[in-house]
Amino acid sequence: MTEVVFHVRVADPLGYGCRLLRKALARYPRITVTTTQGLGARLDEALWTFSPRDFLPHAFASAPETLRWSTPILLVEADGSPDVALPPAPLLVNFSGEPGVEAAGTFDRVIEVVGDGPEEAAAARRRWKAYVAAGMAVSHRDLSDWVAAH
Repeated sequence: MTEVVFHVRVADPLGYGCRLLRKALARYPRITVTTTQGLGARLDEALWTFSPRDFLPHAFASAPETLRWSTPILLVEADGSPDVALPPAPLLVNFSGEPGVEAAGTFDRVIEVVGDGPEEAAAARRRWKAYVAAGMAVSHRDLSDWVAAH
């Protein structure tokens, strides 16, 4: 059964996401990350620059096949379609709000990174209900007090 954890009230989703991916990479050999159009490029840049001591190997899922299979973190810019094909991995980190429950159910664990705005919260509530209806184990972590530290 897929475990879904909502990380909610994240004031700096990109900064938090970089640190989350750094920590997750120590545990998971492959990670799929979904973003919205445009956010993918910003996340790509942030992964290169967030820490002078760390390098998080990543590529877009649209990269050549040899690069995709040798890179542990794959970024997928969702186009608004819940049917987007997601590369297989044990962990899905979702910044887009898009992957459908069916797609998310192919992962062992899903982390939903939810910003602190009202639109993000409303969309997260809809996804929460869909995950619960699909029988997935759903929980949340309130990160309103999270402070960035390298």
